[in-house]
Amino acid sequence: MSFILSSVYNAVAIKNFKNEAQLLISKTKMNDLLVYNDLNQEGNTINISFTPTKTFESLSTEDQFVYLSQFHRLLRFHLKNGPTMNSYYSKDIRFHLKVNNIPYKYYDVHNERFSLYIHKGVLEIGQSKILETTVKNSTTFITNHIEPNIKYKTNGYYDVEIIEYMQRFANLLTKNGMNINLNKDGHLIATETMEKYKLTFDDFNKIFFRWYFFAFDNPFNA
Repeated sequence: MSFILSSVYNAVAIKNFKNEAQLLISKTKMNDLLVYNDLNQEGNTINISFTPTKTFESLSTEDQFVYLSQFHRLLRFHLKNGPTMNSYYSKDIRFHLKVNNIPYKYYDVHNERFSLYIHKGVLEIGQSKILETTVKNSTTFITNHIEPNIKYKTNGYYDVEIIEYMQRFANLLTKNGMNINLNKDGHLIATETMEKYKLTFDDFNKIFFRWYFFAFDNPFNA
C-alpha cells in the first residue's frame, strides 16, 4: 500500500511541478527568454529542458546566468510556498538548453537544499563553468543589477543597508552557513531585522523578495 501511495504522490508532485514551471514562465518576463519543453525525473534530480529565445541568446553569458539563477530560486520558492507545498522544491533541479548548439546546464551545488535562501549556482556552457561567486563579484553585475537599485528606501532606510545587515546577522548566527537551524534561524533573522529597522512584516517581505529575486529589475515583476 505504501508503495502505491508513494507512486501516486510522485506522479502528482511531478504534474504540479510541470504546471508551476510553465505558469511562472507565462507570468513573468521569462516568457520572453525561455520556452518550456519538458521535465523528467532521474532519482533525486529533476531535469527541465527549455528552448531559448533570440532575446536570451543575445544576452551576455553573465546576464544569462543571472536570469537562470533568478528563475531557479523563484521556482523553488513557489513550489514550497504554493497552495499545496510541493516537497520536490528540495530536489536537485537542473535546467537544460542549447544556445547556438552549445549545451547549457544550470544547477545549484549547495548541499542545504531545504533552505530557499542559501544558494551556490553553477552554469555549465559546453566544457566551461560560470560560478555564482564570480558573477556576483563582477563589476558588470554590480553596475547593471545593484547600483541602479540602491536608491530604494523603506521606513527611511536604504534597502541595501537592511539587506547587508540581515546578511551579516545571518552569517554570525549560522557561522557563515556552517551551522544552520532551519526551524529557528529564519525567524530570528527576520525578527532581529524588523526590530532594528522598525519594519512591519509586509515591509520585510517586500524588501527580501525584491532583493532576493531582483523583482524590481527583471524578469520577475509579476
